[in-house]
Amino acid sequence: MKKTIIFFLFTGVLTFLLSCSSSEVAESFPYGNFSYKSFNFVGELVGEGGLYISRIDSNTVEGNWAIRDIKNCTVCGPQYGLGYLTGRIEGDSMYINLNPDNPENYVELVGELSNGSFSGDWRWFKTVVASNRGTFKAVKM
Repeated sequence: MKKTIIFFLFTGVLTFLLSCSSSEVAESFPYGNFSYKSFNFVGELVGEGGLYISRIDSNTVEGNWAIRDIKNCTVCGPQYGLGYLTGRIEGDSMYINLNPDNPENYVELVGELSNGSFSGDWRWFKTVVASNRGTFKAVKM
């Protein structure tokens, strides 16, 4: 009887400790809404909107985005309007493709996840013309 009580007590404490650490890990993943701003290579604001990370499976990321063109940037690629996003997480870095259905003309966000934010560089890749780049900052809401 004493062994049974000790076993259940140990199991209960272990379950409690594991559930606490699991919630901390889940909260550190970049689920949810991010307020987003993009800047051209000279630092001018060119885009503003939001990113929504709706699913993370292992290191794969999926979600949606809505970004409006602030400066009428014709050389910033297809990063304005609405769209579906995919990406991956590698360590503290996240790589997001804003146009996964168009491998010949897309914008990729490459940045670091830190303290509730995702910031780094955006890159426009187009096979016919030269690409362009700038910076971005996305803050979790």
